[in-house]
Amino acid sequence: MQDREKIVNTETKKGRLHRWLTKTPGQRKIKSWLVDSVAINLFYTPTLAFNELVIAGMGSYETLKARSISIPLGFLLGRPFGRFREFYAKHIFKADENSSKTRKFLVDTTASLVFNAPVYASILTVSGASLREIAIGLPSYAILNTVLARPYGWFLDQFRKPFGIKPTLDKIYHHNK
Repeated sequence: MQDREKIVNTETKKGRLHRWLTKTPGQRKIKSWLVDSVAINLFYTPTLAFNELVIAGMGSYETLKARSISIPLGFLLGRPFGRFREFYAKHIFKADENSSKTRKFLVDTTASLVFNAPVYASILTVSGASLREIAIGLPSYAILNTVLARPYGWFLDQFRKPFGIKPTLDKIYHHNK
């Protein structure tokens, strides 16, 4: 019986949190900020750590420092990047969920490079990477970005679904239960 009470209390807490996060426009902005920020950190933290450790040859301390800087930055800049991507898709590329795969790829790849490359260069610099490591890390980031920006765009749109945030370029896929 106690297990049922825990489930009911958990659902009640989730319901209260959901209602609180959707009550006012300001609270909906907080929810959107959190969702986009968590998504960017979940997706890019392991990838960029790999880039720093394996490709750029940074030491484990420098990589840990870079990731320690990037995670709070991800929380600070995740939503602005999400909004930038929305603006970029709509106004620069005139793209939406019905656009071609090529157009979506171009939106996500260029938006990510324009917005995130300067941030990443700053993270590498502040974390103590040498000029050689930065000279390797930034071009490899550009290559990784070319490969991963579109999958991240899809991931972000899917990640938004459970939180009721409108996707930018991708239809939300429903799974039959």
